[in-house]
Amino acid sequence: MLHCIKHSAFLPVLSAISLGLLLLGCSSTEETTEEKKPITEYEEKFDPSKYRDEETVKKDIEPEEIPATSREKPIEEYMTIERVEKVMGFRIQIYSTASLEDAEKQLDRYTEKLGDSVNIHMVFDAPYYKLRVGDYLARDSASTQLAQLKELGLEEAWIVRDRVDKKTMHRVKMKQ
Repeated sequence: MLHCIKHSAFLPVLSAISLGLLLLGCSSTEETTEEKKPITEYEEKFDPSKYRDEETVKKDIEPEEIPATSREKPIEEYMTIERVEKVMGFRIQIYSTASLEDAEKQLDRYTEKLGDSVNIHMVFDAPYYKLRVGDYLARDSASTQLAQLKELGLEEAWIVRDRVDKKTMHRVKMKQ
């Protein structure tokens, strides 16, 4: 019992000393005398030409000769923007494996076999890597593609629900 009393009396003293050392270590007697320069001084010295690549510098282009009739009408320019969002839809699963190396080999093989006309996605769904084809919003569209893939020898393929890329094109009038 005497042993416990000695330790319990020692703890507050040790805590007070530790706190004092902590506070003493955190205080500073030095004052920082570093002057902050105004941003305008940096702006005056900044030379953007140091950061410019020669390849990205656009050269002056001579304007083409424009017929007088077209100069009279304002030219309305449009820009097409492609927007991609993820929505629930369907894909066709053609392969599944637990090996990343095997999945990458099969991805190359199927890309060569099916060509660039078909988007092949590699999806990791632990512990499997799955190769899936297409981005179909309707099951009917996926079924049509599935029939074509089976004709090419992909008998094990099947339709699965997945998040797909929905692409929409927007035509935007440019301001003049």
